[in-house]
Amino acid sequence: MQIQGFVAPTFQRVAEAFGENFTVRGDGAAQCCVHVDGKKVIDLWGGYDEDSIQVVFSATKGATAACANLLIQRGLLDLAALVIDDWPEYGVNGKDKTLVRWILSHKA
Repeated sequence: MQIQGFVAPTFQRVAEAFGENFTVRGDGAAQCCVHVDGKKVIDLWGGYDEDSIQVVFSATKGATAACANLLIQRGLLDLAALVIDDWPEYGVNGKDKTLVRWILSHKA
């Protein structure tokens, strides 16, 4: 397994922790890219072969939460509203009583 990429000297500990994902935690593939004040300070990738793919789970949760909260603050999203108020097609197969808050909390 080979780790490739770039790490700014002050972030070397991150590179070490990244390597531990493979040697200690048994990961098969990983990527990490970090920008600080608009400057790339970490850009690492590694895997057990050149075709290794890192599956991305929940990567958009932070952006979704930020956008949803901004819409709530602006009065454009109501957590107590029914999803079908804005997306009528969603209401099939008994989902017509689903609340927006349930969608955002993965309860729907």
